[in-house]
Amino acid sequence: MKQGRGVGGASKRLASWLAWALSTLTLMLTALNFLLIAMNVSLNVPAYVFWPELSSLAVGYSVIGAIIASRLPNHPIGWICCAIGLIAAVDHFGGEYSLYALLALPHPLPGGEAMLWLQGWFWMLFIGLIVFLLLLFPTGRLPSSRWRTVKTIRGGRRGGIEAIFRARRVVTLFVTTERHSVCTMMMKEIR
Repeated sequence: MKQGRGVGGASKRLASWLAWALSTLTLMLTALNFLLIAMNVSLNVPAYVFWPELSSLAVGYSVIGAIIASRLPNHPIGWICCAIGLIAAVDHFGGEYSLYALLALPHPLPGGEAMLWLQGWFWMLFIGLIVFLLLLFPTGRLPSSRWRTVKTIRGGRRGGIEAIFRARRVVTLFVTTERHSVCTMMMKEIR
């Protein structure tokens, strides 16, 4: 019996394996995030503010995405859900690690500022993917051919959002302790 072909000519078994591997990676990263929360709290450093939302997004979207992508490998909804879950887990990891690296220890660990920067930008990715997911739901296709312009503009939208936020001065994280003062200005005013 010939096995059916899935995404890009790959077998359905390979697509299923990839979907569940992405979900497992997301769940492992979420478990690591909970370890970082425990380490931060034990050192009297507050947990990252958005940890409940990002944890539920990571777990929920990755598992639902793996179920859909493993059964319907050609359907984009499952793969978009897997991507949303992974991006949410990476965003959460960036927030927790930056708090641990910059505030929990007497000397900052390497990569703390880079993770803080990464965390400050990744939220745009999963919000954009959630909007695109809503456009494609439930068939995996846009509602009509008129929506193709939205799909085309979607790539350039990130640049437009960045320009809007640069025009405003947005502070995403401001934490002051006796040891460090961490202030992340995500976007500066364009002059």
